[in-house]
Amino acid sequence: MEQLPASVQEHVRQGAIGAHAAMKHLLPMARANGEACAVLCAAIAGHKLSTQEVGQLYTAWREGPAA
Repeated sequence: MEQLPASVQEHVRQGAIGAHAAMKHLLPMARANGEACAVLCAAIAGHKLSTQEVGQLYTAWREGPAA
């Protein structure tokens, strides 16, 4: 969890993003692009997305076009 941006860690601590989703999907994203991870987390925080839904967003980010 220490490799996640501070803003993402705070969302996890507050319960806005699930810890399992953060470790499984957001941590690899943060390693690749911490800024993009922070932006995604700010957008999804509080929506109570499941781990699977966060995974779908991560996959779309990873495999989608840059635009």
